[in-house]
Amino acid sequence: MPTGLPVNYYGLPNGDVYIIYSRFYQKGFDNQGLEFVFAYHEEFYYDYECENLILLENNRKLFPVMTDMIDKPNPKIRIRKVLRRLSSYTEAQSILNSMVTKMG
Repeated sequence: MPTGLPVNYYGLPNGDVYIIYSRFYQKGFDNQGLEFVFAYHEEFYYDYECENLILLENNRKLFPVMTDMIDKPNPKIRIRKVLRRLSSYTEAQSILNSMVTKMG
């Protein structure tokens, strides 16, 4: 992942796999802040009922994989939202829950 900070992965009931990670950004000369990134992982599907992570290729579900396979170099992710006014992963998870509810 593009950060040395913690990364949280979430398998959703609709099969999507979302990632929340934080990273530093520059707020001016000699001043940094922390932002939280919400991203959709394009390489995996989550079977919510069986609690299996499944590898996707060309939108085809191939086979279940070990969960540690998701944390690999150069992941195919699509950033959905970046927020700078959060102070914890708990707040970020609450935002993700709201995003998921709105997506239906």
